[in-house]
Amino acid sequence: MLRNAGSSDRKDPTVLVVGDTHAVAAVACSLSETATVHVATDDPGVAAAVGGASVWLADSRGSDADPSGRATIVDAPSVADTATLRAAGAGSAAMAVVVTDTDRRALLAAQLIRTEFGLTEVVTLVNDPRREDALATVSTATVCGTSSVADRVVEAVEERVAVEERA
Repeated sequence: MLRNAGSSDRKDPTVLVVGDTHAVAAVACSLSETATVHVATDDPGVAAAVGGASVWLADSRGSDADPSGRATIVDAPSVADTATLRAAGAGSAAMAVVVTDTDRRALLAAQLIRTEFGLTEVVTLVNDPRREDALATVSTATVCGTSSVADRVVEAVEERVAVEERA
């Protein structure tokens, strides 16, 4: 659990969730129950889907179009940019979670978070298991999306087979 120990008047820790996939919204929503969550993204659809968290949307195309009307626009090319991370509070967060659609982008974001902002706690989603070792060099924990999805799919198939056998 992320809640600070001690008196109830202490602030919840701030967790920065960085990414460009809809998993960002799900992670942010779940974490917002026990932490203050800041989201940095460059995907307007992700920004619109986030609930219960403050959102910073990187957009360097000169467009201020935010479908959710909730995000703060950052003039930056991507979520893996120091301006976006700074605006979203990387310098004051207790930890970061990086959930991007490519491992290269995750590596860059995690590395910037660690080196530019000094965060020591970084959890990173790994898309390709062959890159887990590389991402582990800039993350305190990695979660392999491929293995997690495969495990859940097999579990669902096994549940359906068990139901069919009982019928």
